[in-house]
Amino acid sequence: MIIDSVLPISSLEMELRAADFDIASEGMAGNVAVIDVFSSFYGIEYTYDFVYTDGTMDAGTFLPKYSRLYRRLLTERIGDRRPVGIDVTIDGLAFLFGTENFLSVFQRLIADKERARITETRKRPINIFLLNRGRASSDIVAWVSLYSQYVLEFSSSSAPFEERMIIRKSPLPEFNPLKSQYSFRLWEGKVELSPIQPR
Repeated sequence: MIIDSVLPISSLEMELRAADFDIASEGMAGNVAVIDVFSSFYGIEYTYDFVYTDGTMDAGTFLPKYSRLYRRLLTERIGDRRPVGIDVTIDGLAFLFGTENFLSVFQRLIADKERARITETRKRPINIFLLNRGRASSDIVAWVSLYSQYVLEFSSSSAPFEERMIIRKSPLPEFNPLKSQYSFRLWEGKVELSPIQPR
């Protein structure tokens, strides 16, 4: 499941092609669905049945309308599978709502997730929050990091077509931040990771 708050579907399709992922084919095959917040806010409708929108959504009604779309998606597409949600990108919600409203909504989403964990027997979702630090305030970075079990940071590298990936946070007892730096490269649709030795 992709929660999209920054791109129209055509642009999202183009971005995902770089990772050799065809969202239209995977969506029609029942392997992916999009809760399209961007298109909901701007009144764009698609014929794809895997794209979920609500043209009446706005900052004041986001939470109940998002929850309704999510419940519908669970019933229609996910069933008894474990949902994996990727938020592309969470700073887009902060832009749509304003930072303070976003942080309030984000905390309520975390509380809803905890309530569901206590009261529901379905498989628990895995949530991945993508965040562009260049578009996010330090408050957003701090709060999202607090609620995340893992934090991975990507930064530019001196080598062409490569980025440095650092694991900043992990709940694993054997986690060693000194041994958690990697060279990351996306090449011909495949991810290449190479450990970087600490100095």
